[in-house]
Amino acid sequence: MGIIIAISSVFFIISAIFFSSRGAFLVSGYNMMTEKEKEQYNEKKLLRSMGVFTFSLGILILLAGYLTMNQGKAKEVGIALPFYIVLMTVIEIWYMNTRCKPKNKD
Repeated sequence: MGIIIAISSVFFIISAIFFSSRGAFLVSGYNMMTEKEKEQYNEKKLLRSMGVFTFSLGILILLAGYLTMNQGKAKEVGIALPFYIVLMTVIEIWYMNTRCKPKNKD
């Protein structure tokens, strides 16, 4: 259970970095953009979104560890965990590419 707590703690620390608006260098793709491309995104909203995503992953991993270790539900967790991680990732990518861009003022 100690490894599960350590992995979740890493996600919580990364989440805190995102919530403090200092983690833009951790967002893959965004950190490689030119300044002109970065202007297309609302950085504060993007980082808050990534903070929620990483915090949710930390909670999900803690819950999976608890259910596996204490409740004996390893089979159910093994089936559901990858599904939820992929679903959360798809939703996060969609959100970042649609909702984190400011409206065009043309």
